[in-house]
Order: sequence, then C-alpha cells, then structure tokens
Amino acid sequence: MPQILEGAVVPATLFIAANHFLGFAAGIVAALCWTVAGITVRAVRGRRVPGLIVLRGSTLVARSLLGLLSGSAFLYFFQPVVGTACLAAVFLVSVVRGRPLAGRFAGDFCKLPDEVLADHRVHHFFRRASFAWAVVGFANAAVTLWLLHSQTTSTYILVKPAMSVGITVVMVAASVVWFKWSMTRHGFEIRTA
Repeated sequence: MPQILEGAVVPATLFIAANHFLGFAAGIVAALCWTVAGITVRAVRGRRVPGLIVLRGSTLVARSLLGLLSGSAFLYFFQPVVGTACLAAVFLVSVVRGRPLAGRFAGDFCKLPDEVLADHRVHHFFRRASFAWAVVGFANAAVTLWLLHSQTTSTYILVKPAMSVGITVVMVAASVVWFKWSMTRHGFEIRTA
C-alpha cells in the first residue's frame, strides 16, 4: 500500500492541486518532481527502489516530457493507457518466455527463499499469475481509454487513479490469496511474520 500511495495516489493529488491553482504544466511538473524525489532519496540513502516505483517513475518521465512538449492534455493522459497496455503485453511475453514477471514483483512485497523460487510448482503459479495480470492490464487499459473519451478531464483525473489503485490492490490481494492457496495445496507451509 505505501508503494501505491507513493507511486500513484500522491502524484495524482499533486497534479490535481497544481493544475487547479497554477495550470496544466505545473501539474505535470509537480507530479514528476514527487516521483523523481522519491526515487532519488531511496538511491542516495542506499535503499532498494521497488520495481513498481521504478516502473511508474519511468513511465511518468516519458509521459511528462510528451505532455510538456506537446502541451496536450489528451496526449499526457493517453500515455497511461498505452503504458498499461504495454505492461500487460510485457506480462504476457514474460509468460511465453518462461520468466514470469509476477515472480519479480512478488519480491517487492515479500522475500521468498531460493529453494521455494526454484520449485516448478511455484514457477508454474507465477506463470499463471502473470497471465492473469496481463488480462487485467488489457481490461484496465480499455476502461481507461473509455474514461478518457467519455468523461471530463476533472472527472478523469479523479476516477482514473482511484480505479487503477483499486484494481492493483484487488489484484495484489487476489494474487496473495491465490499464492497461499496454491502453495498450501502443493504441501508448502506458508508462514507470515
């Protein structure tokens, strides 16, 4: 949850406030500065930067540059649709390549022992989970595109982050429950701290 707040909720809130008081370009810069500052502080302190934060930060930099250079709110808000679809495609490609991305992201949330990660049943779970994340990602992109075309900018700015965070929270919770159920079914003992 802290990663979601830092990587999505706070930048969206900063964008809304700065956009309202100072204009579109200030909204872009405020959201971008927050994200870059968060990554920089972690790096300077020698702390690991979670993959989700790096991913969101990278896409926000590209999106911000396009939005600032073009001055187009549509292009600025359209990029997350493309980014979400691309991430869904990366999840799908990771399944095909046999290197499921869900396993990489799982390491951002909990430490799994190497012997567990090496087990074929765990690998199989992460392949299925990566496929599920791909399907949900494509659906999220489609709904986001519909929101962008059918709603006002103000409504979009409020609904999109809430929807994305909600989908992410539900998918993370579902993945954790699915993982525990799947591993228990295969005889692994799951303990939480």
